[in-house]
Amino acid sequence: MADIDPSYYDNLVRSANRHGKVPAGQRLEFSGGWRKAAVTLTGEPIPAAEEAHEAAKPIIEVPVAEQLRRLHPAVASARQDKTRLAFKGPVRNRALRVLDALAKEAVRRGYEVSRAEVNPRGYRGSSRDSDLVITIGEHDHALSVVEDTDRTPHEPTARELEEAAKPFGRRIPKYDHTPSGRLTVHINGGLGVRQSHFGDTKTYNLENRLGEILQEIEGRAAASEARRLERIAQAEAEKRAWEEVRDQAILDATEAYYAKVLAKQAERWERANELARYLDAMAARIESLDPEPRAAGEAWLAWSRTYVASLSPLAKKLRMPEAPKLTTEDIKPFMRGLSPYGPRGY
Repeated sequence: MADIDPSYYDNLVRSANRHGKVPAGQRLEFSGGWRKAAVTLTGEPIPAAEEAHEAAKPIIEVPVAEQLRRLHPAVASARQDKTRLAFKGPVRNRALRVLDALAKEAVRRGYEVSRAEVNPRGYRGSSRDSDLVITIGEHDHALSVVEDTDRTPHEPTARELEEAAKPFGRRIPKYDHTPSGRLTVHINGGLGVRQSHFGDTKTYNLENRLGEILQEIEGRAAASEARRLERIAQAEAEKRAWEEVRDQAILDATEAYYAKVLAKQAERWERANELARYLDAMAARIESLDPEPRAAGEAWLAWSRTYVASLSPLAKKLRMPEAPKLTTEDIKPFMRGLSPYGPRGY
């Protein structure tokens, strides 16, 4: 469908989430825009950590100052940046007061507040810079304030009609979009709990919803932290499992080395026995020789017996071979298909 009004569908999704119109433990999320070809609504399970966090903390009303005084440093910086919050005077003033209220309440709750222009970790979406960043633990949540627009039917001008009549002419828009004075705060970052947008509605002003915004951020931080700890636990479990395989592979490789040593000893023993039998035959032959060639034969027999005696491992002190100094490649065949370099292959 063309020219979808995102605010209409977004409001439907918000209402469904807020009033329990979705299955228990689920949430709906809206994605789309004016020129998108479709609107996607998806339901995803809410992690238990998020539900427990929401149930444990009631929404606290956040006071908003009537004037721009003693602003939080991050908001004061945003006020000086004329490229941000490019609204008309009263609307910009209101947006700054809303951000200031959120910043001060976040600080009161022990969170970090900055205006670092970042793409929060885990945020899948626009690269638009943020107006404010609230950090809880290791988790960033960027807030952006936008002014909603009103849509009215567009009255084509004569020039537009003329241009549209040309081959491959420019398309005439169906609607005009004008600033409405209504504000919406977008939350970017973390795992969405209920919704990502909070703004003016027919029944609520944005100022009355700042507690909801902070609760959403806290829920996202709790869910992100739960997922972080889960990933750490999973990585540790993978490491322990890999270490068990690696330790067994070292034992198996060592056993294989000892087996090779034993096999070589047996080969030398067999060779020594074979040569000893030959030397017995040599000695019998020497007995039948004349004195002069017998002397030469006995000298050769004496050297040969010494050499053969040195070949047999039984002629030496028997003991366990020294443990081998195994390399990564030595244990690789015994790793049961896992990488010898680590649980993640490196």
